[in-house]
Amino acid sequence: MQNSQCTILRALFVYSANGDSGNGITIVSSPRTILECVHIWDVGGHSVTASDSWWFSTRDCTFTTPGDGKYCVHHISQMHNVMHCHSRFAAGAIGLYHQNGVALSVLGCDFSTNGVGLKFHAGGNMHCSNSYFEANTVGIQWGDNAANTRPMSGSIENCYLTNRNASVNPIHIDVQRGTNLRIIGPYMLGNGSYNPASAGTTIGIRINNNCNAAQNRQIVIDDTPYKELVNTLIDDPGARLKRVMLQNY
Repeated sequence: MQNSQCTILRALFVYSANGDSGNGITIVSSPRTILECVHIWDVGGHSVTASDSWWFSTRDCTFTTPGDGKYCVHHISQMHNVMHCHSRFAAGAIGLYHQNGVALSVLGCDFSTNGVGLKFHAGGNMHCSNSYFEANTVGIQWGDNAANTRPMSGSIENCYLTNRNASVNPIHIDVQRGTNLRIIGPYMLGNGSYNPASAGTTIGIRINNNCNAAQNRQIVIDDTPYKELVNTLIDDPGARLKRVMLQNY
């Protein structure tokens, strides 16, 4: 879709039986696009890629098993006023990748078995609440090492983050670079939590240790400065989840 002023796609199933490399849906310069009850599965490219579009939203959708190294949903540039509600992002290199834009809202979504569940690379603000993260290597990633990373402000509220796979070393929330992020009421379980005899190595929240420089301006956890929580453990069976870890990138 390109230059479409108002589009609603409802009750649509997209599947690539022969492994084509194309995207499931591509949206370019199209304000007011709504996907509702759309299921995109096993396409060769990204399930959805969108750029230079405004008022884009999904509701009750499933985006799963994109191509190798591809993303379930990819916001490329100038994506403003975007909302994903009650949608599922599964089995992608990244579930939802917001590369550039303003006002991303994620409400009641499911991110499962991705390399990174939700990545906010650059943009004005993000709000993620009441969402479920299961078996991702990294649940939520805030910024990265790229020079053009510009996550400005955000909040992560009342999210459930878990990983049952003891063979990986997952990180629930990875704060690499950005400003003014508040993490409120996360419920986090380590990868040994479901088996008391199994060791776990999950990191609850990992924060770039260069927080006093330009990379991170303010990180607040449950309304308490993160420094007061360094090396404390969350109430987790066997203490297999480390609440906060500082690391240089």
